[in-house]
Amino acid sequence: KLYRSLFDNMLNGFAYCKMMFDGGRPADFVYLAVNGAFEELTGLKDVVGRKVSEVIPGIRESDPGLFDIYGRVALSGKPEKFEIFVDALKMWFSISVYSPQTGYFVAVFDVITKRKRAEELQKVLFEIANAMNISKYLDELYPLIHRNLSRVLDTTNFFIALYDKERHVLDFAYYVDEKDDYGKEVPAEKTNCHYIIRTGEALLADLEVFADLNARGEIVTREYLGRPLIWLGAPLKRGEEVFGVMAVQSYTDPQAYDEEDKEVLQLVSHQIAKAIDMVRAEEALRQSDARYRLIAENMADTVWLMDMDLKITYISPSVTRTRGYTLEELNDIPLDMQLTPESFEIVTHILESEMTPERLAQKDLQISHTFELEFYRKDGSTFWAEVTMTRLRDAEGNPTGILSVGRDLTERKKAAKALLQQKTLESRYTLTKIMTDGVPALLTMGRGEKSKDEFMGEMMRRLDVSFYDKYFPTKEDGLESFGYRICALMNDMGGEFSSRIEVGELHITGEGCPWKNEETRNPILCM
Repeated sequence: KLYRSLFDNMLNGFAYCKMMFDGGRPADFVYLAVNGAFEELTGLKDVVGRKVSEVIPGIRESDPGLFDIYGRVALSGKPEKFEIFVDALKMWFSISVYSPQTGYFVAVFDVITKRKRAEELQKVLFEIANAMNISKYLDELYPLIHRNLSRVLDTTNFFIALYDKERHVLDFAYYVDEKDDYGKEVPAEKTNCHYIIRTGEALLADLEVFADLNARGEIVTREYLGRPLIWLGAPLKRGEEVFGVMAVQSYTDPQAYDEEDKEVLQLVSHQIAKAIDMVRAEEALRQSDARYRLIAENMADTVWLMDMDLKITYISPSVTRTRGYTLEELNDIPLDMQLTPESFEIVTHILESEMTPERLAQKDLQISHTFELEFYRKDGSTFWAEVTMTRLRDAEGNPTGILSVGRDLTERKKAAKALLQQKTLESRYTLTKIMTDGVPALLTMGRGEKSKDEFMGEMMRRLDVSFYDKYFPTKEDGLESFGYRICALMNDMGGEFSSRIEVGELHITGEGCPWKNEETRNPILCM
């Protein structure tokens, strides 16, 4: 009586069975006795006196491993303890089995499906997190998600749809389906997915729920979509924003999913959304980087990045054209060996003033400087470049490095020099005409002051300003100083001239006049 009470009140399931063999191999077994927990745990009723093949049709084909273990214990008498998934029941069991006599066995078991599923779910979450690290592209990530999710759910029919809010369409980024071919995009309005996007909640819907949602106008079943017997979907969220939907469905089994599956899908959807969002962002960043790198590598200007230690971390290929170095060679050359001493001093002064703890601590401070620097080429020659340096910061405002863009000024400086030479020649010719043709040979002291003003006024109107200012910085010069400046100008043009004052008049004489072929020692200007 005591043992019977213990037998009936055990929390574990208990089954006493006779093994049946066919040619020495386990073929079936008969239930001789079971306790109440057996029925509660398995859901199987009225099994005593019946073969397991009758109670659970197809079990010999779906779970041959279970028969092998029971047969082995029934013949050897050696007890075993094991965990096994019985596919015919879709349940996990922890079983201890022993043999009271040859050909018979006793199985004491517990259903561990929830524990196993929880363990498997943890593995799935880990694998999905790992997928974020190993997947560079979404096309690589989606199959990994599908494969891992199939360990805890039936994913025979599975899709991931991303929502385009601007165009109000669903982009079926990944799908595997027995009946439907969704195509790349479908309108989002009144779909199961849009219902989830609007509510932000998971949806488990069988035919009854579908009928109710259709009647209330929440969804409209599309003719081109297959009619699943049960559908389960969960939102993919970025914060509170739903950016997509992940769903599974069955066309054959109306009991394929339940509320527990709904909880599982909701749980993994958070991790999957994070994975998709991260890989998606990284993919977009790579595409953006590729575009900018393409621009940088094909532009005439040179672009380079330096870290906070002034070590070059990137430089565009145009440096080979402008300086003759390969990228590898330039990476090994310190900055002070790339610039002339004067230019390096300019850069050092700027960097020292900007790298102070006080300046670095100002996280909202945008710093950019533009200046002209003289660089060394590989052949030892130098060239000038206009360089703009900008300090870079990360999202938190912390300095991360320096972005520099350099433009070769060689052609610009050649053009400026040529223009200056042309203006100089024009100014010299104009001055010659003024001095030889436009000024009377002899003027008295009183008239000379007036003529000097007229002379300087004519020069101001007709000479280049920079050329004029060099030799005549002030109008307040007296006659003697004025003569000295005129001579200085002509001597710079290759002549040998001098001036003197005689009886209140300015006399300028000399030779080597650059605008005449013959030499003269005659006065060319008297005031």
